[in-house]
This record gives sequence, C-alpha cells and structure tokens, in this order.
Amino acid sequence: MRRNLIIVFILCSIVVFSQSVGFYYNRGAERLEKKDYENAIVDFKEVLSKKRDYYEAYHDMGKAYMGLGKYTDAIKSFTSAIKLKNDYFSAYLFRSDCYLKTNKKSSAMKDMASIIKIKPTYIPVYEKRGDLYYADKSLKKAELDFKKAVKLNTKRGLTYYNLAELQSKSDIDEAIKNYKKVTVLSPKNSKAYKKLGNIYYDKKDYTKSINYLGKAVALEDYSEETLKKIADSYFKLEKYNEAEKAYSKVLKIYHSRDKKLYSRRGQCYVEQKKYTLAVKDFNKSIAYDRSYVDAYFHRAYANSKLNKEKLAVRDFTKALQLNPKCYRAYEKRGQYYFETKKYKSALTDFNAAIKNNPKSDAKTIYLRGACYSNLSNMKAACLDLKKASEMGYEPAKKDFKRNCYGM
Repeated sequence: MRRNLIIVFILCSIVVFSQSVGFYYNRGAERLEKKDYENAIVDFKEVLSKKRDYYEAYHDMGKAYMGLGKYTDAIKSFTSAIKLKNDYFSAYLFRSDCYLKTNKKSSAMKDMASIIKIKPTYIPVYEKRGDLYYADKSLKKAELDFKKAVKLNTKRGLTYYNLAELQSKSDIDEAIKNYKKVTVLSPKNSKAYKKLGNIYYDKKDYTKSINYLGKAVALEDYSEETLKKIADSYFKLEKYNEAEKAYSKVLKIYHSRDKKLYSRRGQCYVEQKKYTLAVKDFNKSIAYDRSYVDAYFHRAYANSKLNKEKLAVRDFTKALQLNPKCYRAYEKRGQYYFETKKYKSALTDFNAAIKNNPKSDAKTIYLRGACYSNLSNMKAACLDLKKASEMGYEPAKKDFKRNCYGM
C-alpha cells in the first residue's frame, strides 16, 4: 500500500512539474507575441531552471533578447538551442541575423551555410548571402547565390536587379532578361527601366531606348542624363520634331550651358527648315565654346539657307581652320556648293570628306556621284551611284537605274 502511494505521489509530482514548465513556456510565448520581451525572458528562464534541455525556450528567449536589441545575449540563447538540437533551422536563421547586427559577418556566413545544408531550397538565405558578397565585391560568389535564388523562382526584384548588374558586363542578353524581370516584379523601379534604356541606346536600338527611358521619366527620373538620351535617340531616328522638344525640355529644366545640346537642337531646327532659330542656337553653342567646330559648320549651312552667303563661307572656313580634317565640315560645305550649282567646288569638298572619313555615309557618296554626273564624268558618277545604291540609299538606286544602265 505504501509503495503504491509513493508511486502515485511521484506521478503526481511529474504531472505538476510538467504542467508548471508548460505554463511558464506558454505564458512566455504569449508575452513574446505581445512584444512584452522583459517578462517573456523571465518566463523562459523559469522554464530553463526546471528543464535545462528545453531548446524551444532557449530559442524563444533569444528572440526576446533580439526584440530588446540585446544581440549578444540573443546569440548565447540561440547557441544553447543549437547545442541541444544541431539542425535547429530557425535558431541558425536568427543567430545569423544577430551576428550581422554585431558585425560578425564571418560567423553569420557560417550560419547561412548551415541553413542551406538543413534547407537547400530556402531562397532568402541565398539572397542575403548574395547581398553580403555583393557588398564585399566578391562578385562571382554573389552571382552564384543570386542565380540559385532565381533558379528557385524568387519573387524579389532586387535579386534580379543585382544579378543583371553583374551580368551587364559579361552577358548582356541575360542582363536584359533579368532587368525586364525586375520591371515585372517591381514595376515602379525606375532604375531598371533606365538600365534597359541605356543598354538599347548602346545597341543603337533607339526606339526601345526611348520606350524604356520614357518609362523611367514617368516614374520621376528627370535626371539630365536620361532626358539627354531620350533627345539623342529621337535625333538618331531622325525624328527631329520630337528631338527638338526633348532638347528644349532638358535646356528648360537644367538651364544648361552644354554646347552640344544647343548645337543638336539647332540641327533639329535646320532639318525642320527653321533656320533663324537654328542660327540662334548655334550662336549660343559657339558662345560657350569658340573652338566648337560642329557649331560653325552647322551655322554656316543654316546661314546659307537664309541666303547669307558671306556668313556661311566665313563659318565653313573657320570650321576647317579649327580642324582641317573635319569631314563633316567638308560635307556641309559640299552640300552648300552643290545646291548653288558650284559642282567643281562641291566635288573638291566631297573628295576631302570621303578621304577623311573612309566610312562616309551613302548620301555623301551619292552627292559626289551627282557632282561627277553634272560635270559629265559618267564613269566616275556611276561608280559612286552604284556604291551608294548598294548601301541602300534610294535616290542613288533610282539615278543608277536611270543613268547607268549597261555600264
């Protein structure tokens, strides 16, 4: 009978003990949830005073210390939890954060490696470690982690952005793909649109450049660089009305003293036959740099269209004095002489232009051919017309077909 009573007593004591541990742990967990960190720690310590191997209590006490910003104490608690359960995923996760908070990056990296071993498909750890490698300029390691996160189908736009940044110098097609993914996941990320716009600008795909840079502007990227490239893209596409407006926007916002901006807008005015406005812009360009060759020969051409022959000749001469090998000055003066039917002078200038620019455009070659034709040298004319037509210049194709049949 007495033996039975002892057994009952022991069993009751165990139940009471278990209930006591459970009570304090549950209350501590509730207090942790309510961010009552101080009292949560008191409860977890009570649990551990009764049951030293209660690793969940060490874990949750570590979280409470984190809530108080006591990261060293938190590390001790998580370490105790890990000693009792060496595959404790959450404890490694939180401890790595605490190590980072206390500038113990190498320890954090070791914990991240442990996290990956325990759960190799956990995307955030690849991203966090990739970010650390990226910040430390360990770019190959960063790229590997970002690629792993992407392979696991991360939804974090920054991961794709950082990966694209790393790929932009080595694999531009992959970089484009990843920048585009950023625009899907983070549609308000103006940087991704800007990067795409700049890439397409460098690839000379100016239509796409305008599209992406325009989206960056819509997201309030009014940087001078972005606005200039939009304007330059329109200019390259020979959409001079749009280019003029875009250059005007840059000049208005930034009150720029950039000689090239005024010269480019002046060229847009020339193409739209607004020669007086063009001359004003070339004047400003020259005022900012009296040795700026481009502005002189473009102003010369604009003045020739305004029938100001003396001013035109003076500027052409000035441009060639500044740079005797400036093929564009020869081209523009050659066009002026051609339009005024001074074919010998035009031919001399086109020869000089082509000599100084072996990659001369089809129009210049065509105009030289037209000079030869007007000077009755059809053999030389047809050679130039054929070459210009092969370069895709439509007027040359028509003239070659009409004048050089059988030659």
